[in-house]
Amino acid sequence: MRSVLVLATALLALPLVAAGCKGGGDGGGEDARAIEDAVRAAAAAYADGDLDAFRAAFTDDGIVDLFDLDAEDLDAFLEFLPEVIGEDPPVISTFDNTEVDGDTGSTDATTAQTGLVVVDRFHVMKDGDDWIIDGVDHSVATPDLDGYSSTGLGMDEFSYDFDAGELSPGKVAFELENVGEQSHEALLVSLEDDVDLEEAITSVEQPEGVEVIASVEVEAGESGDMVLSEELEAGRYAFICFLADEDDPQATPHAFLGQTADFRIE
Repeated sequence: MRSVLVLATALLALPLVAAGCKGGGDGGGEDARAIEDAVRAAAAAYADGDLDAFRAAFTDDGIVDLFDLDAEDLDAFLEFLPEVIGEDPPVISTFDNTEVDGDTGSTDATTAQTGLVVVDRFHVMKDGDDWIIDGVDHSVATPDLDGYSSTGLGMDEFSYDFDAGELSPGKVAFELENVGEQSHEALLVSLEDDVDLEEAITSVEQPEGVEVIASVEVEAGESGDMVLSEELEAGRYAFICFLADEDDPQATPHAFLGQTADFRIE
């Protein structure tokens, strides 16, 4: 049985909202600014809950990439999108590396979204006089870590390896490395001191005293960054992996096999 904590992460991958973002075009003049404006417009449509404008800002391929969909799931997803558009809008802080090549172009947007700071590359194409988003590459660079405390976070079957003593309250980042043979997730939650972690991960109701902060999945043998968009206070936290054991016919979640880590930031 999957716990309610799994459901709390179901909408962690949402699109972008621009607010006070800086341009960073490398060239292209008006076209470079227009490319950045196209991403801003898509973000604003999402924030406003304007489904028609948001959909018009993308090709089908752009929507598939943005939400990490399988192409055959696009129609079903678009039926679901009205239920979530406008929720928890993320914020673009900067654009960088904006490039124009005839009727195509790209720009990198640094964004605070779903508890994380990420850098995504948006690929655009001309549609008449307008630029529309035709593809998205996620996490193409490491965000600026100036002012962050950080530590490496190793993941394997079925444990986490890191030094919480290297972290301090405030801006926090983790350098993720999956040294195992299966995909693993780093689902970070905050816990009140009286919460029993084992009871929380098996709960069929929303556990009190547990708040989902962010989640990153890393494939076997790969690495990645987990740069938190909100500062962490001193207190108790935990990492949990709810991915299913690929070698288990019962698809037991990794957390039920011991992949949790209860720690404090002092």
